[in-house]
Amino acid sequence: MSVITRRTNGGLSVGSYGWPGIYGTAWYNDPTEDLAAIVMMQRSHAGNQQLPMWHDFWAAVYEAID
Repeated sequence: MSVITRRTNGGLSVGSYGWPGIYGTAWYNDPTEDLAAIVMMQRSHAGNQQLPMWHDFWAAVYEAID
């Protein structure tokens, strides 16, 4: 499990926790935003949170919050 200790641009809030799997399946919980996110895919090494896909995913999730 991982815990977010600092906020990045468009990313999870401090105190969020979860786990990115190596094949892209990931879950995170953001208590600050009352948010849970689950991503399910099967692609080798897609769990690397530095990939552009993840930036786009988190940007879309947080833009959808009212």
